Amino acid sequence: MFEKIGRLAEQAAIKVSVSRRGFLGRLGKAALGAASVVGGLSTLTGRAHARGNNLYLCSYRDKRVRGCIGCGVNPLQICGGPCPTFKCCELRSRTIIGTC
Repeated sequence: MFEKIGRLAEQAAIKVSVSRRGFLGRLGKAALGAASVVGGLSTLTGRAHARGNNLYLCSYRDKRVRGCIGCGVNPLQICGGPCPTFKCCELRSRTIIGTC
């Protein structure tokens, strides 16, 4: 198998006036570059897919609205989407704490 690859590399190298080692070196660099691109794309698609599955911790504080006695909402864990709204509470923070 290695001999066959070596002969093919030698024939291709003769056509472009490069040594066999030089040709194989360039071929290896091209393969490494292609693998890097494919690896990078797969990382980005995984990240985009995971974005909708984040687990958020929603923290609230009292709005100090007339007729409300305290906020009454403990921190909530929400899978994706926005944190819920409440009459007497104001959203203080929305923090990613994991995935769901």
